Amino acid sequence: MGTRDSPRRWLVRSTGAPGAGGPPGVAETLRRWMYLPYCLLTSAVAVTLFLQAVLAGQFLSGTFGSLQRHQDGAALADMLLITAFLVAIPARWPGRGPRWPLVASLGLLGLTGAQNVAGFERLLTVHIPLGVAIILLAVLLAVRSWRLVPHAPSPPKTAVPSELARAAPAPHTPDDRTPDDRTPPRSPA
Repeated sequence: MGTRDSPRRWLVRSTGAPGAGGPPGVAETLRRWMYLPYCLLTSAVAVTLFLQAVLAGQFLSGTFGSLQRHQDGAALADMLLITAFLVAIPARWPGRGPRWPLVASLGLLGLTGAQNVAGFERLLTVHIPLGVAIILLAVLLAVRSWRLVPHAPSPPKTAVPSELARAAPAPHTPDDRTPDDRTPPRSPA
């Protein structure tokens, strides 16, 4: 019903598995839909954390109101990460998905907590490099989460007749002789 690269990849795809229970493709579709909120949340986290760097730069250049917005952005990023962690739970257990989204969300939440402490304590030598690392990890998490969405299995590759013909040895014909196989013509005596 759509290829992997098409925008319709979220639609039902029949798995064709007999005895899967329910209409074919429903379980696969539910699993696919379980990942969509996680993908959206991790993307929102990455954008929010990138804006944190912009707000910090504005504060350092003299726009002092940006410090409050920087603090509010940190709280928003933390709330989004908590929500991403909670959304990853049903994708893992009922959805039989991988464990790493839970670990990654929780790990990034721990790093942002340490970042918040460093910011409130005015430890800029820790706060700024940790912020750069957190932004990088958040972008990597967002990219990886969009690759997490399961797709219908591709059919096994089978040999087509042209590949079979290439694999089989060609029959030997007189025209296929090499120059070494040819005998020189006899001279009339």
